[in-house]
Amino acid sequence: MKLFSISPSPYRPCFLLKIQGITIMLDCPLDVSAGLNFIPLHLIPPESDSSTPWCGQDGTEHHELREIQGRVFVDGVMEFGLPLDTLVPYSEIDVILISNYQNILALPYITEETGFSGCIFATEPTIQIGRLYMEELLSHVQRSPKLSNPQEWKKLISLPSPLSSTVRPQLWVKLFTRKKMNLSLGRIQSVGYNQKLEIYGSIRISPVSSGYAIGSANWIVSTESSKVVYVSTTSTLTTHPRAIDQSSLKNADCLILGGNNQTSTTIPDSNIMLGEVFMNAVVTLKSGGNVLFPVYSAGLVYDLFEFMSTHLDNQGLSQIPLYFISGVAESSLAYSNIFAEWLSASKQKRVYLPEEPFPHAFLVKNNRLKHFKSICDENFTSEYRQPCVVFTGHPSLRFGDVVQFITTWKSNPLNAIIFTEPEFNHLDALAPYFPLAMKVLRFPIDTSLSPLQSVKLVRDSKPGTVVAFDELVKSGINFDPDIRLKSMKRLDVLEVPLDTSAEHLLIDSTMAKKIQLKKLREQFMCSITGQLDLKDNNFILKTRSFQLKQKI
Repeated sequence: MKLFSISPSPYRPCFLLKIQGITIMLDCPLDVSAGLNFIPLHLIPPESDSSTPWCGQDGTEHHELREIQGRVFVDGVMEFGLPLDTLVPYSEIDVILISNYQNILALPYITEETGFSGCIFATEPTIQIGRLYMEELLSHVQRSPKLSNPQEWKKLISLPSPLSSTVRPQLWVKLFTRKKMNLSLGRIQSVGYNQKLEIYGSIRISPVSSGYAIGSANWIVSTESSKVVYVSTTSTLTTHPRAIDQSSLKNADCLILGGNNQTSTTIPDSNIMLGEVFMNAVVTLKSGGNVLFPVYSAGLVYDLFEFMSTHLDNQGLSQIPLYFISGVAESSLAYSNIFAEWLSASKQKRVYLPEEPFPHAFLVKNNRLKHFKSICDENFTSEYRQPCVVFTGHPSLRFGDVVQFITTWKSNPLNAIIFTEPEFNHLDALAPYFPLAMKVLRFPIDTSLSPLQSVKLVRDSKPGTVVAFDELVKSGINFDPDIRLKSMKRLDVLEVPLDTSAEHLLIDSTMAKKIQLKKLREQFMCSITGQLDLKDNNFILKTRSFQLKQKI
């Protein structure tokens, strides 16, 4: 077995697995963090532009690069990073397994106009919420178009920081089109938890709950004689998704540890973190300020709605409006209640009462939580009042309605921006907006496995070999000494030995009827002579034209 690490981002796992002659892509994330190097896309052009062209060491002005408060940004069409195709071309991929809706965004680049002709599998929530993520990304970028597509800066020998530390910006790409998005999503085959599928007659795949998000999965890839487990972004905490299925991960020949917590080496306590979030939000609101949450349109935001409304009610602040602003806000809220079977046991019980699984459905019905497609929505203009709490995207602060809110609110020290999404460094995200007087608070809520939890998962699962990223192996956490541990970095290629001594063999019914087993000591056996056919990686033993011979 061969394993290739081709992830475009340390936060989003992506591998190529070669097993039994089949090439499997494990997740296809898009590196949105590349966008941090670009000037934000404003819905409404700012009244003044404080940026200046960057001057190189020779005094030459480079108008594609703009300097703001000592930091340099690219001024032009937003670009993103892709899983690398230099080790294995996309056209040679046979199967793509998608673990959650955050790891689907690069799919249009892989399947369209590349020669790809393989199969793609994901759970239904991953497909539908992944579509929402893609549509929202398109909406953010297309409604604030940049006319220039700067490329000359990539040819400069000496770049200013932080552009000098970017990885292969020459390979960054513009956002996919809606047509390619629809074509790629139309290729995906929906699968359910624990459903077993045979691929090309050679391997079997099965998704099991990873506990991280609605419909998120870890994947089991098995042959006749070996079992490989891919642990993608996973959570053992109790939140709104269905709990992790750990029993299915046990006794693998190889366990691949993908997504891990990037913010903490200890076991995260989301309740303590949420308490800090809401305590600071209440203090801000009581002083007359507004609270801004840069969030994704699904996932953690559902929990924030629930706990924020409860906390405000307990503090006598029920009159404070909650605004959810996203081009897919209505669909996101609806899908979260439709996918009841993919939720935690406590959420599922509410469906049979009958009640909505998420409290935000009640909040919407009672006008406690109001959702809008954009700040340009006429209804938002008439409903908007302060102080308020706003949930909007994008967490990178480079596009979406959040850009306008920061521009409007940043000069007021009573206002606060609270970062809960762990993917982006908050100082990097805020860099183009300095100076700002509003309070900046960061409480990253990352429910994925911490290093300690990863070690416990490995210990409980008892795999033969564990493959983990170099950062996890060197984090100081000790794995059990009797486990074979292999570390890998980006672009690494690992050989992992697997037992391939056994193959599944089908015996033709005509031959099977004639077989007469004889007992020899404690076993039954016979020798047979026939014709062995191989079709679609399936071995079939048939009777030949001459008489069947039996021996002991």
